Amino acid sequence: MYTINVTGNGTFDQTALTLNVGDKILFQLPSGYKGNEKIIKFSPSTIPNLKLDHEHIQGTRTFSTAGSWTLSISKGGVGTVTVQ
Repeated sequence: MYTINVTGNGTFDQTALTLNVGDKILFQLPSGYKGNEKIIKFSPSTIPNLKLDHEHIQGTRTFSTAGSWTLSISKGGVGTVTVQ
C-alpha cells in the first residue's frame, strides 16, 4: 500500500506514482485536521471520488486495472497515478 498525505490546503505530498495492478493508495489528512472537506476526484471516473474531512481523515482506493488517472482536489493539488 502506498500513502499520499493531503495537506490542509489541499495539495498532495506526492504528485506522481507508478503502481502495479491491485495496489492500493491510502490518502490521509493530518492528524487532528479541523478544516473543510477535501474531495479527491479521479479522471477517468472509473475510480470513485474520495471525501476526507475532520471525521474521516483517511481513505483508500484500489487500482484494479492498468491505465493512467489524474487525481485532483478542487482549488488544490493535482497528481498522476499510472498503473501497469
